[in-house]
Amino acid sequence: MMFFLAGGLAGAVFGALAAGLMVHWLQRAREKRALQALITQVHLKRALAENGPGAADSTIDAARCRSAVADIRQQVRETLSELRPGSVSPAAALLEMHRACDAYLRETDRNGRNYEAKLRVLRPVLNEGARRLSGARHIEYLAPG
Repeated sequence: MMFFLAGGLAGAVFGALAAGLMVHWLQRAREKRALQALITQVHLKRALAENGPGAADSTIDAARCRSAVADIRQQVRETLSELRPGSVSPAAALLEMHRACDAYLRETDRNGRNYEAKLRVLRPVLNEGARRLSGARHIEYLAPG
């Protein structure tokens, strides 16, 4: 009788540990997918390309740039909500990217003529954020634009 009780208790403990590990793995996978989706979203924004606004044949204007940055800011917010508790390093990079997008939107709202200069300030922040997010997480780095 004692053997069956010990076996049942061991099975319950093993099951709880397996469930905990599965939940942790699923949370990590969801976080990784969200981070990769953000990096891809930033990469696909033509307005952030080095040869974007200001290039001779560029068709990108201030309104499109503001829209692209607003989209990225929203994606950063969504990615922050997918982080696991205790994911300090990605959270710091995401918050930095969010602040940079906010600053761009604030500054270009007051003076839309300087959107190209402000993009030159925003690009390196987003690029560095993408590098930090992709480092050591098996996430592919893609440059903005």
